[in-house]
Amino acid sequence: MKEILVFGEGIEQHFERIGIKPKITWSGHGWRPDDNLSVCQMSDEEFELLCADPEENWDNSESGWRYSESSNMVEPIGRFTINGRYLKAWVVEEADTYGRKWDFVLRYFCDAIGASQPRNVTALAAHLAKINDMTLGQFMERYQGRRTA
Repeated sequence: MKEILVFGEGIEQHFERIGIKPKITWSGHGWRPDDNLSVCQMSDEEFELLCADPEENWDNSESGWRYSESSNMVEPIGRFTINGRYLKAWVVEEADTYGRKWDFVLRYFCDAIGASQPRNVTALAAHLAKINDMTLGQFMERYQGRRTA
């Protein structure tokens, strides 16, 4: 099983074109309430088909996806409050500037770690999900939250 982080809208068209039917395990907002993010879970075979899809098929797309198993971040790990819940995450100098408290996890990635690009966000989220013993979908549900609008 693989989980991908999806950015934007309309990826379902690509899934249908490729012939895969992943399960959406989380859907919510990005940095702004009108940003669309979701986590999709699929079999290893479906993931291989997705990876084999030529990049030019995505050139004019309003959506994209990223996959990662981990990041290059290392210890130390500290306790933070993100989205009102405790989280084990990386202690960096910038983290203490904010009092180790953020409204949502993407803000922590951006403000404390300095990561906002989709490939970096995906790697960090996958790594913290693993550290906190969760799937990527569970992690985003808990620390990013669901779309409210």
